[in-house]
Amino acid sequence: MWKRIRRLFGGSPEDAFADEVLGIVRAVPEVTGAERDGDEFVIVYKIGERGGRIALHNLFHEMHELDAGERRKRLRLLIGAMMTTTEAPRDWESVREALRPVLRSMSFVGNPDMSSMSPVWRGFSPFLAELVVIDAPTTMSYVTRADLDRWGISPVEALRAARGNLPIETAMIRAQTGGDEDDATWMVHSQDSYESSRLLLPGWLASFGDKVGGTPVAIVPHRGMLWVTSAESHAHVQILIDAAAKEFDDSPRAISPALYTIDGDGGVVPFEVERTHPLVDKIRAGHLRLADHEYGVQQQRLEAELERDGVDLFVASFRVLESEGGPRHSFCVWGHQVPSLLPEADLVAVFDDDAENPVFVPWDVVRGKVGAMWQPWDAAPSRVRTEGYPAGPQLSELRARAVFLDGN
Repeated sequence: MWKRIRRLFGGSPEDAFADEVLGIVRAVPEVTGAERDGDEFVIVYKIGERGGRIALHNLFHEMHELDAGERRKRLRLLIGAMMTTTEAPRDWESVREALRPVLRSMSFVGNPDMSSMSPVWRGFSPFLAELVVIDAPTTMSYVTRADLDRWGISPVEALRAARGNLPIETAMIRAQTGGDEDDATWMVHSQDSYESSRLLLPGWLASFGDKVGGTPVAIVPHRGMLWVTSAESHAHVQILIDAAAKEFDDSPRAISPALYTIDGDGGVVPFEVERTHPLVDKIRAGHLRLADHEYGVQQQRLEAELERDGVDLFVASFRVLESEGGPRHSFCVWGHQVPSLLPEADLVAVFDDDAENPVFVPWDVVRGKVGAMWQPWDAAPSRVRTEGYPAGPQLSELRARAVFLDGN
């Protein structure tokens, strides 16, 4: 309601931008109807019997500070391209070579505007997903399940074709900041809008072992940025940590603030180090920041959906516990005697009517002890749905397995 009142009496920069986009969409000859979606920052439109949605958040961040004439020119080009690519080609042979893989966050996949399309995707790394797009000169569109049915192919075939179309060889920039010839950070400079997608190519990151003189470590803070350095160079790992944090915070198209490396088979995995490593807390902080962000976005969406549907469930927050001089731990609170949706964390805060404060019990310990009280919940990132609450000997056993941290 407040948003509508604000628009009536002059509005905000966001409202003015939405009205500008709406006017451009309505001016497209093929469009048979277009409106702003209630109080949401979204435009919905129809072309004949086909419908589409334009989420405005990223566009606003990218264009609202441009000169009015330049902004309108860019919007017309972008929207004109979108209007002509609402439906994917019907023939597999004609679309196969246009497919590309893209790396996105789980919160992007879970965005209602995306999930309603049923895009083709698979999990790539914790909180990250691989999707398939149709590449066009002025835009890209996400491949959906309906597209696969039309083409008569499987998700695996689409993903394989998309990867095969992305060149492994790409322009790179070598930034040397140390005295050692091998002491360098490599930056993807493909300028094709698929910089971060290279991380999806089998063996691509592993191939950097010789270039960086050690085990390769990479960051993908947003779609247009992929840097690689050596795990053995603590100075360059620190550079990546700082760059990932800043770029993730500043980009409207963020992916991850975490660091990634390879496993024994050359597959991409989160970069984790021993507790004795001088950068262990900073490295872990990036992974926890990603989890906190993704679960936070998911929590807001779940709470809104549950309230709309009148479902009484406690959606627990993903939290990070920091102790001075000690390691960071993630935890969630198991709602006492109320059905809950718990995010997967290091620890679970368990309450007892007879104790003033909860105790922290390792996630795997709780899962192994409570049986059917924890049930999988269909969500990405993953959660469990609780029914009931431990009591008596079961609760005593959990408390006996608690870990004691500073202040706990």
